[in-house]
Amino acid sequence: VALCHGGLVASLQTALYSAPRHDVTVYPIRSSIRKHGDRGLFLPDDDEVRHITALAKDKEVLVCDEDASGGTTVHRAMSSLRILLRRTDILGVVNLDSREKRELERQGEWWEKAY
Repeated sequence: VALCHGGLVASLQTALYSAPRHDVTVYPIRSSIRKHGDRGLFLPDDDEVRHITALAKDKEVLVCDEDASGGTTVHRAMSSLRILLRRTDILGVVNLDSREKRELERQGEWWEKAY
């Protein structure tokens, strides 16, 4: 899942590296806390929800973003997908983690799975 717009490049890079070994689908979803005030993933209707649920069935799910300055966007997207897909094994991936050590410790164990 590419968190648009910045996460699109990160997800395409991940897909290109993984494609020789896996069947990969990149699915861009808007999740913009700063620009649009989204609280989680922006899925406009039930058809979209059904579509992403079908795509994720029996596949690994990665949430990709370009950076983690605070980690909030990736965290909210992962939480939304865990609820939506009824799964706990969703992994976050970022190209740049610019948070301070203090922030890493404060945010808790969900981030231990995100690289």
